[in-house]
Amino acid sequence: MKTIYLALGVVMILIGIMSLGCNPNKKVVDQNQSSPGLNDQLVTYNDTIYAGTYTHVKEFDGSGVNIFSKKLISGRIPDSKMMTAQKGKVSTLVCVNKDGAVLFARYLPGESTIKDKNIIRSFIDTVMTYRYAPDDNTTETRCGRLWFEIDKDGIVYRSDNEDKMSLGELPESTTWDNSGDGVFGRKIIYRDLSPTRAIVNTSGRVVTKVCINPAGLVTYVELIPAETTIKDKPTLRHYLKAARGYKFQPDLTAPKEQCGKLNFTVTSPYNRLR
Repeated sequence: MKTIYLALGVVMILIGIMSLGCNPNKKVVDQNQSSPGLNDQLVTYNDTIYAGTYTHVKEFDGSGVNIFSKKLISGRIPDSKMMTAQKGKVSTLVCVNKDGAVLFARYLPGESTIKDKNIIRSFIDTVMTYRYAPDDNTTETRCGRLWFEIDKDGIVYRSDNEDKMSLGELPESTTWDNSGDGVFGRKIIYRDLSPTRAIVNTSGRVVTKVCINPAGLVTYVELIPAETTIKDKPTLRHYLKAARGYKFQPDLTAPKEQCGKLNFTVTSPYNRLR
């Protein structure tokens, strides 16, 4: 009798597996992908989203904020158009080889508050473009956690450098003004400092990287922490928003994007632009 029950149990298990398909671990590609660039690689599986190839790793950074303090040397940010009215956190598992290339990135739903699939795909797509400094001290692929936080204004923070705020969409190819002040001599024709009027009892310097298009509109702003003396995050957010609203002299012969520095000198109780 026990043998009959055991046989019936095996049959039921086999029927269950067949109902799920021949391979219950098969990857299922989401047909509603909308993230640019890596659509053919982005995969959904067990309520998560990932890209690339995961292999067994011996080294995992347990800090929860970076990958063994590897320095990020290139990579873009998520499309800011998706961040409007979004607020929350996207946490990812990221694996990087010794040459600094990202081999695998996976969304971690249990550590994330943002559940919008389009935004999640945008972050996974972004992480796959990252390039870290090569590491000659290891031959192993290393993994760790990297999270992003979006505030109510669409400003993005990254866990391995929380002081580095950004707003807008970073172009993949730009020309950089090395003068340290301005963007290739293009004059500012409009500024609105109203976002900074609520700032009181704060003095110091805020230095930002700004990128503008041929029409003179600011498409991207990024805080430069090493040259900024003010550390109060609400104040820094106000100046990022102000810089985003600037308009520069149009130049229809200019490249698609030009970048340079926009510097603010803040003197309490009045905020002045140098």
